[in-house]
Amino acid sequence: MQQQMKNRTEVENNKLETNKVLLIFASEKNSAPRFPLALLALGAYLKKHKFEPEILDMQKEDSDYRNVNFNDYICIGISSMTGQPLKKALEVAKYIKERSSVPLVWGGPHASFFPEQTIKNRYVDIVVKKEAEESLLDIVRTLKAGRSLKDVKGITYKENGVVITNPERSTFIDPSELETGYELVDVNDYVEDTGGTFSYETSRGCPYRCDFCYVSFYHRLTWRGKSSEKVLSDLKNIVERYNPQHIKFVEDNFFVGRERNIKILKGIIKNGWKFSWDSACRADYLCSFTDEEMKLLKDSGCAYLSIGGESGSDITLAKMHKENTVDEVREAVKKCVKFGIMPVLSFMVGLPDETKREMHKTLDFIDEIMSYGNKVEVNVVGIYYPYPGTTLYRKAIDFGFKPANSLEEWSEWDGSFNRNNPWLKNGYDKELEALSTIARFRYFIHRLNFYSKKYKKTRLGSLQNRILYKVFVPLFNLSANFRWKHRLFKYSYEWDLYNLVRNYKFKQL
Repeated sequence: MQQQMKNRTEVENNKLETNKVLLIFASEKNSAPRFPLALLALGAYLKKHKFEPEILDMQKEDSDYRNVNFNDYICIGISSMTGQPLKKALEVAKYIKERSSVPLVWGGPHASFFPEQTIKNRYVDIVVKKEAEESLLDIVRTLKAGRSLKDVKGITYKENGVVITNPERSTFIDPSELETGYELVDVNDYVEDTGGTFSYETSRGCPYRCDFCYVSFYHRLTWRGKSSEKVLSDLKNIVERYNPQHIKFVEDNFFVGRERNIKILKGIIKNGWKFSWDSACRADYLCSFTDEEMKLLKDSGCAYLSIGGESGSDITLAKMHKENTVDEVREAVKKCVKFGIMPVLSFMVGLPDETKREMHKTLDFIDEIMSYGNKVEVNVVGIYYPYPGTTLYRKAIDFGFKPANSLEEWSEWDGSFNRNNPWLKNGYDKELEALSTIARFRYFIHRLNFYSKKYKKTRLGSLQNRILYKVFVPLFNLSANFRWKHRLFKYSYEWDLYNLVRNYKFKQL
């Protein structure tokens, strides 16, 4: 330890020769990894300013970090998402600290929610809060020059054992300044396992204040989009270099800039690009689209739109400041069906002050919209979990939710089944677990039956999984339909068995 401290002092007081920076996406290994877009943007920004970024994505192989010489880098950035990903982040950080004195820079949502708590961990040297491009560039320049971090905005750090918090950044970066960074990874690692899907970000932030979403905190209720010219230029490069079958616009609110979006969609059509695409869209936006604009969506390749239905109760929607109504969601679904675009909706149940009557209104509403056509999907009826950085998280604490007090405790937190939510009493948590599991099961069955045999084979994977599908799925389908129809979610022992099989053998379902 004394030798590490000595090395650390030498790093801080002398200029470094290397220009390399390692960015680690902390995750369990994933058979269908998603592009680490945040790290790609960070890496591209560092590269633009003459540094040499490298990305280590643990989705592809979660033990690759054991083959790295960490002393080759100015610093190492580690992503942080609340919950299970923190376990991998701590694992890799501990491994690095036992072998090197290179500074560890933590960023991402969790570190931004709890900078003071995060910096207390012995495996954390610097915390970057919120958007990281400009702060990380300043950190790298400062460390390379051997200077103090006192002038770097937007960070919390340790200096001689003392925690120091610098002022926040007053402005956000213009997304049009950001490059895609795809050259920093092997694109085939992501596209081949996702049916040719390519992820791309055209904007950041959202001007709405939904109480369950951390984006309003993270981006301070701002929305910033790349110009239509920049988006079309990026798409041209993607098409020419990678020939994607499908593009997923991965962002908080694609449709804020209406005029911008119309230019983008017309540009896709004018250029004759044949990829399909999808994104998320608020229901009230869809309600305001004219038939001409809906046709433009369809003609440009829009295959489906993800809509946050959230609840079938206007009372619940108002409480969470969704600024949508049930009627608007209903109208949005009808518009999608009319123009051949699949609406994919998500809902939540088990909020702190939601009544059972309001919860049942959600289930009734799901039945209604599913009757509009076989292309309507409900991909999740999730149990609400108190995600940090949100207004509802603070309300959950008022209702008795006890937050974790360290990175290690947060790494054990599982947001999927929240039996620690004190307002879910007298077995209600088990009912909601069964409800949520059945809803997810019904979604996968719909998708497997709706899409091609090739899709089904890809999703099911091994012969063992295909056998399990043929044997177990018809039985569980009978149970799911019966329980859903009669709202019987108590004593659902067969779904405990289903979860056991799914978790250990049949993870796709």
